[in-house]
Amino acid sequence: SEINDLSISGLTVDILSKRRLHRPGFHFGVRRKTPPASEYKASLITGSMVADLLAAEPWEVLNVNVPSLTFDPNLSMGDLAEAYSRFEDSYRQAYWESTHYLQITGAMRQADPALDAYCGERKQRRSHAGGRWKKILAMILRLMGERHCDLDLLLDPFFLQFPALGESGFWYPGIEDGADPATLLDALAISDAADPWRNHHRDAMADHPSMDILRLEDKFVPKPLAAP
Repeated sequence: SEINDLSISGLTVDILSKRRLHRPGFHFGVRRKTPPASEYKASLITGSMVADLLAAEPWEVLNVNVPSLTFDPNLSMGDLAEAYSRFEDSYRQAYWESTHYLQITGAMRQADPALDAYCGERKQRRSHAGGRWKKILAMILRLMGERHCDLDLLLDPFFLQFPALGESGFWYPGIEDGADPATLLDALAISDAADPWRNHHRDAMADHPSMDILRLEDKFVPKPLAAP
């Protein structure tokens, strides 16, 4: 872990937004060298193909009611749960794009105005989501200071994550062995089946890596007072 050894007093929103509690590959794929275009179907990455993909709103796969693992919003931290839910409703597409990040070169942008526009919109979505996420982290830091929780809260599957340094959200359509998709939508189905982390395990929550960390379950649920 990059931040487990820091005291709460030494934590800031910037530290929490840039570092992780876990090794690269815990939530997402591990960053590797960019494959040559010959190893995947770069020809699918066109403005019209991307438009068809976005029209299907594939990020709705993340629109799942995920019960919190570490806390009960009816007993504590309800304001945080409500604020985060509003945040996720607004920025679900940015989270989906972070794990389906199409490699679009400068030459591709110059040749295809629709791709160029998409890249600009994608960057803006990610930037806005990052700024709003920092407000959620500020709430979490305050709750840590009040001893309602600790850093383990950030491992709760209730919260979506963005890939960090050393992790990869890049998507190379058709790179899977034997794959020959005709559209980005076809490629999406293949890649999501091959890499369950791409959908943040929202379509199979039992497989989320945090579910194997035994200490997390109900860790921040207030304990009932002992009888006098």
